[in-house]
Amino acid sequence: MRVSRAQERVHEAHGAYEGASAAALTVALLAEPRAVADLRRTVRCHLVHRGLAPYADTAQLCVSELMTNVINHVGAGVPVTLRVTMAYDRLRIELTDPAPHMLPTLVRPSDDQESGRGLALLDVFADRWGVVEDAESKTTWCELRTAPESLPVGGDLGNGLLL
Repeated sequence: MRVSRAQERVHEAHGAYEGASAAALTVALLAEPRAVADLRRTVRCHLVHRGLAPYADTAQLCVSELMTNVINHVGAGVPVTLRVTMAYDRLRIELTDPAPHMLPTLVRPSDDQESGRGLALLDVFADRWGVVEDAESKTTWCELRTAPESLPVGGDLGNGLLL
């Protein structure tokens, strides 16, 4: 179940994601197409090292889509900062760029369009996502839930195991 939808804007202080763990990953780089694969590998290694390997594929997809959106709509070569944090049962991925007035927009491309699906993928795979704006930059973020929404108490898990 989605907590928020694409056009929701959450106003939070940068770097003050409540409950964020100290074991965060922060990477400052230039938004270049050749950097996307390295950034994906860096995120995968970070998550595997922290016992979050089951979420690495989805996190890599989100990182790719966030970076590609900046490259395509803000411009290649702009400085960006990626942050990956864990808070409670949420893995949060943030990408900050220097274009506060160029907000990402969820569109539904036609079947014959070759691009425009990045935020639609983010909307499907992330539990929620949004944008935080300030005078100098914007941060597009998404969250992946890392715990089951609900486990039956004292019941069958559906795989023959009992709690």
